[in-house]
Amino acid sequence: MKLAVQEQLLPGRTLQEKFAFAVDAGFDAIELRGK
Repeated sequence: MKLAVQEQLLPGRTLQEKFAFAVDAGFDAIELRGK
């Protein structure tokens, strides 16, 4: 099973920083919020 986390719950200023944090925390993907 692959796990994702919502973008707004992650620390970091850029999507790259947020994705790196998510991967380090064991997640496979991030869910982007629409604007």
